[in-house]
Amino acid sequence: RWPPHANMLYPFLEPIYDSGGESGGLISGETMDEKREAFICDVVGFISKATQRCAPFEVTIDTFGTFGGKHRGVLWAYPRSSTTFLDGSNDEEPLIRLQTLLEEKFPMCNDTRKAGGKFNPHITLSHYVNVTDALAAKHEVEAKWTPVSFNLQEIYLLERRGDEGQFKILATIPLGSENDAVIHNPPVP
Repeated sequence: RWPPHANMLYPFLEPIYDSGGESGGLISGETMDEKREAFICDVVGFISKATQRCAPFEVTIDTFGTFGGKHRGVLWAYPRSSTTFLDGSNDEEPLIRLQTLLEEKFPMCNDTRKAGGKFNPHITLSHYVNVTDALAAKHEVEAKWTPVSFNLQEIYLLERRGDEGQFKILATIPLGSENDAVIHNPPVP
């Protein structure tokens, strides 16, 4: 249900269609599918405006962490990133810069910033009964892990229908100034 991912924006956006009035909140002749498509195009357009300002960059997975407590534990990987930005600056990690650019377009989705107002990117690897079990798994992974690096050239807009639904790729949005986002209809599993 949850693919490997690093949340860039949270809480997730959920389209809300006005159900009032004679037309059910829809423009005359507009179907719910057309309304949904327009919403998706708007969201992808805003994301694209942010991603155009961030060139592709290198990500390395070589650090792990945990969080949780007595009744929940999470093992995560830190996606360390590096590059020189299109504007010539290189003073912060590009993944953090990309999140800032996205948050500028979606200021209501700022829950990824923790106390102190800083975004701490992480990729959730697994959930555990408690943080003690997560720490044990962390030590086991660190003992065997070889760092992995890759070039991040695009991000994905994911969609999930219902609380128990499977996440699917709704759009592929390249990084950099020469980007053309692709909306997948139907979404890709």
